[in-house]
Amino acid sequence: MPEGFVEKQSKKGGGAVFHDPTNPHNSIRQMPGNPNSPNPAQQNSYVKFMKDGKFYDANGDVLKSGKLPEAHIPLNKFDITKMPKF
Repeated sequence: MPEGFVEKQSKKGGGAVFHDPTNPHNSIRQMPGNPNSPNPAQQNSYVKFMKDGKFYDANGDVLKSGKLPEAHIPLNKFDITKMPKF
């Protein structure tokens, strides 16, 4: 995780959020999968990457919304080197 980021438990528990203490719009959230989730993107472990309030897909491309399935990057496909620098 980026240097200086602070780790806390996710709101619903079970996951971790690494956030930038100097910018609340920068974070990386890692969540365990929930096989019972109606959202297929949440059924396996995933990461959500947010910089300046914008969410990114696995290729480092900006998305229109953090609710899109592409915003839920499978943990085994997350490569921080493809993401924009904080």
